[in-house]
Amino acid sequence: MTDDSVREQRSAGLDALSKDEVAEIKRLNGEYRKRHGFPFIIAARRHTKSQIFVELRRRVGADSASEFNEALEQIGFITKLRLRALATDR
Repeated sequence: MTDDSVREQRSAGLDALSKDEVAEIKRLNGEYRKRHGFPFIIAARRHTKSQIFVELRRRVGADSASEFNEALEQIGFITKLRLRALATDR
């Protein structure tokens, strides 16, 4: 992961998961990738840990075309936040 990704995940509390949370996120990420063919993408800075879990649980069951569009939207949010951080020296 990039330094930005690590910071973003830390800001959402994903660096302090319980054993059960680690197991669940691994399972859900695996199901998501298997179903949709690409990794789960979410703008972590815009969500709390619990919101990310809710979104992952919900989105794993979505249709892949909708998820592809959602992933692109999330990439847009991530890019915008990162560019804003660069422009303001974080």
